[in-house]
Amino acid sequence: MNKSLICSILISLCFCPYLARGESVESTRADTSQIVANQPALSQPNASNLPIPDITGWTVTGTSRVELRVSSDLVAYIGLVVQYSNPANSREFIRAVRRHIPRIISHQKKTDERLFSEAVIMFYSQKEEEESLREVSDKSDPVVYIQWRTKENIRNGNDMQDGSFNIWLLRPDGTWYWSQNKKEVIEFLSENISNGKSQNVFSGMKYGVSDIYHIIRINRSDLIRIFEENK
Repeated sequence: MNKSLICSILISLCFCPYLARGESVESTRADTSQIVANQPALSQPNASNLPIPDITGWTVTGTSRVELRVSSDLVAYIGLVVQYSNPANSREFIRAVRRHIPRIISHQKKTDERLFSEAVIMFYSQKEEEESLREVSDKSDPVVYIQWRTKENIRNGNDMQDGSFNIWLLRPDGTWYWSQNKKEVIEFLSENISNGKSQNVFSGMKYGVSDIYHIIRINRSDLIRIFEENK
């Protein structure tokens, strides 16, 4: 995999939107069917653990997909990143990383489709591809929340971070870890899918805060079978 491809993936996925307000797209209301906790304040340094934020009624201002270029013809979609703004405070934002069942899509012109244990490889028209991704997105689960506020920089008129930011990360046991002002670390994961020689491909993402992490990964056996079927 060439350096330009890796750089393009890094640029599209690894950003820190809590340092500046994200680009606005057509607004829709947040789907909060799986989020039931109360909205926390940003500054509670004595709290041992804050509940995850309630974004009921918040406005979706941006959405991007967490995707991995598995090969020149295969793209794996494993989640999405959604940014929300608070309608009661235009300078308060939340970014959520959500995971869903991996959907691997081939851009080759074929007519068959094959099902695997966790991933699905399909050959779609653009419209069918969008509908398929919308289906898995509707069933996605949050794994990261970042909440921050902005204010105007009186020196240049640009937005800047206002005070602390909160971050929540879903632990492997299903409980939430909360902290303030801790850096979110994002790593790309790879798998060697060849038994005889080295053939590493992107297989997932690792989100970490301090020593807590959450991994979104494609099953290795699915990757091997996909490449065998697409030889």
